[in-house]
Amino acid sequence: MVVTSPGPDDNLTIIGPRLLIAWPAGNSGIVSFFAPTNGINGTLSITLMNSTVGSPLEPIYQLAMQGGNATVGISGEIGFNSSAMLTVAILGSIRTIRDFTEGPSILQPQIQNAIKYSSTANGGVTLTRLWLDNITTTTLSFIPVDASQKITISNTTITFDAGNYVFNASFDYPQLTEFTAQQVLNNQSQDLIPQQPTQTSALTFLSYTTKLLAGGWRFLTYFGRDSMISALLLDPVLSMGQNSSVEAVLAAVLERINRTDGSVCHEETIG
Repeated sequence: MVVTSPGPDDNLTIIGPRLLIAWPAGNSGIVSFFAPTNGINGTLSITLMNSTVGSPLEPIYQLAMQGGNATVGISGEIGFNSSAMLTVAILGSIRTIRDFTEGPSILQPQIQNAIKYSSTANGGVTLTRLWLDNITTTTLSFIPVDASQKITISNTTITFDAGNYVFNASFDYPQLTEFTAQQVLNNQSQDLIPQQPTQTSALTFLSYTTKLLAGGWRFLTYFGRDSMISALLLDPVLSMGQNSSVEAVLAAVLERINRTDGSVCHEETIG
């Protein structure tokens, strides 16, 4: 999760208040951009708050009722220093989000037009989108912490009074099986876990039984070139053999080879 709030020296044409959530499963996520209702860029700030919801974040995990995928996500509380308007929300793959944030603000109508906006009984608002697979659903909701604060929804325009709001972001895509730090590293390198906890945690977050991911938050999927180069660089410390991190790298590459010409997939498009 990333919260962005513009600073006094930022370029306000490219930096604005936003809430972003990214998941490795499906290389998918949510981004919502906000603007001040007074129209003066730079006057709105968004802050992640400590609250009773989490400290400051809380996981969401709900088992499916009839054998489907569990709903997983994250919950927390954000605060606006002034009244705000939700200008753009993207519920889709990270590639879709990157096309907007890094390209010429590209929005895919097939994705955007599938977002449903609705009010909730507790004074909140919910955005949902059914994926193109007609199975997976991504959900983002906001609920006022104080009943005196109002969220107003008109078609796809949502405005917030100044104050704090609980957000819930979740989806029900099949989850990846993550390696533990002990599984990622070979026996000779286990001492790196207490010696370099930040680095080993980062490596573990990107290491799964079916593939290793290129990086977070913008590249949470398979990139063949990156996986193979990283495996070569990390060869002295990675686990080898059956059910190992090296096997995951090689198997992922082999599964994604173009059988007609032998070319290797670079960026996997999913979500």
